[in-house]
Amino acid sequence: MRLSAYFDSSEFDCHDGTEVPDELMGNLVRLGEALTYIRLNAGVPLAVISGYRTKAWNDRVGGVDDSAHMTAEAADVRPGRGMTPAELHTLILAHHKAGRLPLIGGLGLYKTWVHVDVRKAADGHLRRWTGKGIGSEQ
Repeated sequence: MRLSAYFDSSEFDCHDGTEVPDELMGNLVRLGEALTYIRLNAGVPLAVISGYRTKAWNDRVGGVDDSAHMTAEAADVRPGRGMTPAELHTLILAHHKAGRLPLIGGLGLYKTWVHVDVRKAADGHLRRWTGKGIGSEQ
């Protein structure tokens, strides 16, 4: 399913070959909207290196027990040439703070990618962290 001019749902399929389940497509559409906005404003392609995960795959890569990846609400993305993950993270944060990216609920910076999710915290704050860079690249 085409999510936008920049993303197709198949890019978010689990690395074990499992497609995003139909019942999670609404979550994936929201994630696709956020990533499309980010892609347009970054001006570089975003490669999805980890999208939806089955529980088994999430366990295999060391994901947290309640990972937004398991509900198709998260993606780890790597920016194209000309932008570092740190620069992409800064851009996303600036757009969120300016109120132009209200869909995102979580933003994590790793050495070679950025985690973006659309799962909101109970109080609505943006969850942020810096990761160790393990797990999601598998």
